[in-house]
Amino acid sequence: MKKCCINCAFCARYINNSANFLTKEEHQQALSGNFDFVGREQRAQKEWQNQYKRIYDGLRTGQYHDKLGGGRNVMEVLTHANNPDNFPIVAYPDPITELFGLPPYPQAPYKDFLVCMHDLWNFQGKEKEFPSLNQKRKCLFFYSYDKKGNKSFEGCEKEREALLAKSRFTTTNLLVIIGIIVTIVLSWLQMCNNKQSGLSQQNIETQNLKADVIDKK
Repeated sequence: MKKCCINCAFCARYINNSANFLTKEEHQQALSGNFDFVGREQRAQKEWQNQYKRIYDGLRTGQYHDKLGGGRNVMEVLTHANNPDNFPIVAYPDPITELFGLPPYPQAPYKDFLVCMHDLWNFQGKEKEFPSLNQKRKCLFFYSYDKKGNKSFEGCEKEREALLAKSRFTTTNLLVIIGIIVTIVLSWLQMCNNKQSGLSQQNIETQNLKADVIDKK
């Protein structure tokens, strides 16, 4: 699995005051570059508010006088309608939603953005930067999304730390073993070198002795 933020279990959707793992559907959408799920409810609510406000403003400017049978009826509607400058709406249904067939007022969180559980980044209001989350990168806190299963963020963190500790232990032991092997090899090479030096010295002494014998003759 590519080591990127979206493939990390610690990539979370922060809704109001709580962080949530990406669902499988959200994870797959994000991998394909589709991040529409972030702020989806907020956008739906905003569109509803805009539609309501357009109708409200139209009533105030006389656009619906004929439809509602005169200004008196329009004023009656406006009197019992919600003020679009004071959302969320106080009551539903109201005259505008009933007369114009608006669906129920959409509920939405006041916060909805992507965040790393280790506070490495906060993508609130940075929708244009979402594609960067699919780029391969180094990260000390990476923990594969595929490994999270039903574990909580705390469970993933404990397992990540355990895997790091195991990796460090294995690396340390490997370095110790390599050090021992290098020491043995160096000792053997030194022994061979000493032995070779001894033989060379012995050969020199033997040749000198022969030379002395020849000179005496």
